[in-house]
Amino acid sequence: MASPFQDSSIVSLLKSMHVDTDENSIAKQIFQIRDDLCFTWNHKDSVVVAIHLDRPGVKVQQKVSSQPIITKLVPTDTPLFNVERLTVSPTGRWICLWGSRGATVLAVPSRSGKQARFIGSSDQDGSVTCHSIPIAERFFLSNAKVAIQQADWHPGSADDSHLMILTSDNTIKIYNVDVLGHSISSPGGSSLEAEQTLPLSKRGDMGITNRSGVFSESVVRSSLGETAVGFAFAPQVQDETSPNLWPVFILRGDGSVCCILTGLGKNKPLKHRVLGPLPMLPEKEDNYGLDSCAILCLHPMISCPPVLVISTSNGTLYHCVVLHRSEEEDSGDVDDDRIETASQYSDWSASVFDEDTRGDLTLYVYESIELELSLTSKTSSKTDASRFPIMLHADPTSPGRYFCSHKAGVHKVTVPMVADLSELASKPDETIMKDGAPVSEQSSVVEHLVCTKLLTRSTPAPILGLAIAFPPPRLMCLMNDYSLIAISLTGTRVGEPQPLLSAQTSVGGSPLKKYNQMSSTASKEPFDRHIAQILKRNTSHPLMRAPPTEDLGPQECYEILSRSLKVMRDEYLTKYEKARKEIEKKTAALDARKAQQHMSLSRLMSEKFELRDKAAQLSERYEDLKDSGDNITSRLEAVLSAIQRRLPVNSDAEVRMQRQLQEIDRKMKDLSNGKENSNQSVCT
Repeated sequence: MASPFQDSSIVSLLKSMHVDTDENSIAKQIFQIRDDLCFTWNHKDSVVVAIHLDRPGVKVQQKVSSQPIITKLVPTDTPLFNVERLTVSPTGRWICLWGSRGATVLAVPSRSGKQARFIGSSDQDGSVTCHSIPIAERFFLSNAKVAIQQADWHPGSADDSHLMILTSDNTIKIYNVDVLGHSISSPGGSSLEAEQTLPLSKRGDMGITNRSGVFSESVVRSSLGETAVGFAFAPQVQDETSPNLWPVFILRGDGSVCCILTGLGKNKPLKHRVLGPLPMLPEKEDNYGLDSCAILCLHPMISCPPVLVISTSNGTLYHCVVLHRSEEEDSGDVDDDRIETASQYSDWSASVFDEDTRGDLTLYVYESIELELSLTSKTSSKTDASRFPIMLHADPTSPGRYFCSHKAGVHKVTVPMVADLSELASKPDETIMKDGAPVSEQSSVVEHLVCTKLLTRSTPAPILGLAIAFPPPRLMCLMNDYSLIAISLTGTRVGEPQPLLSAQTSVGGSPLKKYNQMSSTASKEPFDRHIAQILKRNTSHPLMRAPPTEDLGPQECYEILSRSLKVMRDEYLTKYEKARKEIEKKTAALDARKAQQHMSLSRLMSEKFELRDKAAQLSERYEDLKDSGDNITSRLEAVLSAIQRRLPVNSDAEVRMQRQLQEIDRKMKDLSNGKENSNQSVCT
């Protein structure tokens, strides 16, 4: 089935959205796919364009025309700010349009009919008016120096209506956009106010006493890197007093991370407490960078310790595991520390957010990755680090994979540590205490998918949005010129397959099965994993998409060609050649083993025929011996019978017969005497 994004009407519609302004010089996220709908913000018309995608197994486009359904969602109040992000709620009820100077929420209309069209959509231009809710519009208009750092939907909302916003004055505000009785803000009215306000720092602790107040304080905090720049939700935790708590990790510009517990409605904590800055181990002088810009939390399951990803503007990524330092660890008690570590891997809620250890969270940085921001040397790109803020996107199809989008392109990062922690969390504490917690030897795999900054001096073409379309999983990239690039995410199988039922051991198992299991246990590494390790690339060749205005000279084209050839030679051809030699070596070894097994098989077949002939001979001899034994047995019976007849002593049967005859003779005599007595009586 062809992708609807390849339709000419979709391509022409996206091309018509392109506007040559200075606002397109920064990376954005105005493109998102939710279920069977693709939402894109049209800056030219100030509308949200919804494209209906074909759902697998469901035919929603039962019409004569084969063109996809396109609907324009027109907000009742046009946003007065520059829209930089488009965030759709998990259930698709709401769309949040936000930028640094404001936020607006759109209520997505319901759909009905065989084609699942929006209710109230016009048949002429396919537009429908949507109710829009401005978020704290008056506050942002009156506070020009307060900007929105991040906005995201709270995962703990039962009705999918709570929006959490982080502002540059180190404040988190939670809004309920589904409040009954809320009306559209009028010119003389007010917009939606916050349901909860969580300050992350105390006002006035910087010693600012002039008239500018919070503005000067925010400027000082920003210059010192103490302004919160992003947040990420951690797995849900359970508490006796509040059963539905969601930890939120907050990243500051200086690289420090804080944590705060959030809840909604009756589940919110009685007192909000900011934990941190959390210590990062091993310690470094620069605290792992002073220009952090984004944070992402990876967690495949609730009980698994999360993995935090921290990105900096110079293209460096840090992977951290969140645990807590217990008293036993500080005192050096190894056994107790192993027990505490086992409990952390098995139950995230009970070990990390316990009342007694709620202030001892620690980030263990185990890996750092430097992204390639251009096809030339990396050192020159570091000189202008502030130009490359990185946005992190989680992959909904794989918990251990995420994407990085920025002005220079797109990267894909695969983190094996997430799968290792998930496997450890599924094991009982006794197993971890006995075997310990092994550290993964596999490093994260980074792939450069799209490059829009070919040279260091080149003008980058920022990415306007990333989205995952599946099945099959494909990464959709909205480029600076509003063209779409589809990159397949279907790769080779990662991890071991599920064991077969026949592979399970039992007490009465066959010796051959036990031998195979012992051989597989003794083997060092599977051959397919060995080949995959050889073919593992340290540098990938991205898809190059330079801006249309880019003018490359012959020398620059030669540099790009040389770099591409070097990557193809070092990362592809050389490794393919090495893998070919390994496969040939393995094939030769298997051929030798096959020839040896053929020789053993022929020897076994000859021995089989010899044993079969011996078995036939033994069978004939057995039949002869059996006939001879039967003959001898019959002769012995005849001899014993003759001997028994010639014995002088009566046998038991003869004695019984004699007694019976004597008894019969006595009875005959009694009968004769009785008869004679009867005759005499009659005569007289």
